Amino acid sequence: PHYLYLEAEQGILKAVTGGKSQYEGVFAPQHDLNSYMACVAYGAGGYEPESPLLLYLDSGDAGLQIAVSGSLMGERSGDEGLLRITVRDAGNNPLQASLCLSIVAGETRPDVDTMAAIYGDYTPSGIGSGQEQLAGPEGGGVDASLFFATFSTDEQGQAECAYRLPQFSGACWLIIQAIHSGAGQAVQAGSIVLAYGEGEGNAEDAAEEAKVEQQPQYAYESGRLAIDTVWPRQTAMAIFSSAERLQAIRLLLDSLLTYRAAGDIGDAEQAIAAAHARQLLLDYASDRIAACAGEPVSLFMYQHADGGLGDMESESQLALSVKAIAAAPDDIDYAALLRYYRSYLVAPGSRLEQIMALCGLALYRQPVLNDVQILLSAADLSDEEYLWLLLASHACGDQQRAAALLDARLAAMKTADAQTAALAAWLAAACGRDDTLNWLSRASASKSHMYLEQVLVARLMLPRLAAPEMSLTYTMDGGKNTARIGGINDCILTGPLDDGLIINSVEGDINYLGIYRQD
Repeated sequence: PHYLYLEAEQGILKAVTGGKSQYEGVFAPQHDLNSYMACVAYGAGGYEPESPLLLYLDSGDAGLQIAVSGSLMGERSGDEGLLRITVRDAGNNPLQASLCLSIVAGETRPDVDTMAAIYGDYTPSGIGSGQEQLAGPEGGGVDASLFFATFSTDEQGQAECAYRLPQFSGACWLIIQAIHSGAGQAVQAGSIVLAYGEGEGNAEDAAEEAKVEQQPQYAYESGRLAIDTVWPRQTAMAIFSSAERLQAIRLLLDSLLTYRAAGDIGDAEQAIAAAHARQLLLDYASDRIAACAGEPVSLFMYQHADGGLGDMESESQLALSVKAIAAAPDDIDYAALLRYYRSYLVAPGSRLEQIMALCGLALYRQPVLNDVQILLSAADLSDEEYLWLLLASHACGDQQRAAALLDARLAAMKTADAQTAALAAWLAAACGRDDTLNWLSRASASKSHMYLEQVLVARLMLPRLAAPEMSLTYTMDGGKNTARIGGINDCILTGPLDDGLIINSVEGDINYLGIYRQD
């Protein structure tokens, strides 16, 4: 790797490197932050794209050092990449810092006004992966935002960011800002700008290509199995079981395929639900469903600076942040998320917010049962408040009492909005009640998509649903086979099946779910 150290001398950043690359740059204070902006541009003909670049920025005693490595290799339109970022203070100690990463298109190096447009007085009109015009002052060297994400480093000061660039033309630039504010410490910050590569193609083709990429790769159909069942073209997998068990599996597939159809970015709840559904499907069918499940879903971009989770273009959402912890995403900062919950317990706010925060702590196995029981004794609780508290009580281990109180409350509940019905479905599944799917249907009937609840309901239902004893015989690849189904043992066949699977006989009320590849 090339090691580049930047030193400030009378406002000019000088680069010392053992490689062939030549750099130049300027920096200036950035408005209300105790930081310096560093703009680094490639000189003519120096950069060797085969070697990842490791860059350190030293912006003085009050600044942070930012190291970047990974796919800094002259990126092009449509490329995917992974960046590894490390943040340290002036004493070389790792820091937990909030990071903002942007890749922008522009023919000239972004200047200080551009940085203000991205990080300060203005915001991008488009957040996430896609080509959007930046709102803000004209000029400044930026034509469009290609990628935007906010996330945090861990206790070792490290973070990773996966990205994908849309089609664009001209040059693009990588911009990273890190901000750290510890207890009793002044705000520390640092920023870097790197020339990143050249785009190819034109903007007119970008929307059409992105539209094609957003089509779901797989779909499914299901029904009652018969000897004359016709399999869709390019059927990759078939699952045979009872209608009830396949209904739970459909809930998982619906969440995952809906997210893939939306382009793998945007709605935070869809992404969290899809990530959990994908893992549950892999647990259920092992590597047999791996191709249909697709690549892992990255979630760190949906965690905001306050530790909560939400859509990239909006603030953190408390209800979503509580539901998300039950799905156990593996690439978020849980310490920051717990601090986010606790902030609602110490700051003035509504009772519903405090109850949801307690539920989040309970789902993370924090000892809050006494607080939950005290709140449950209130006489004026709304249905939504009561169900959140029952969910917290169940998570704290008081499961029998929570189930009894749930039965009484649901029997007395005459109406329920989408959120309350979804909570009722989640709790009914946790308590093993038969009306789980009825409550989930009531939530869906309100035209409000409860993606996470349906995945959590499926996770709780599937191990408890037992299929009766059934069997089928089939011919596949010239060999005749017998499959027996019963309990939690389903029959799973992988394909291609549309021209190689023949059902010879069916004993019992067997249903099928066929997953097929779309053209």
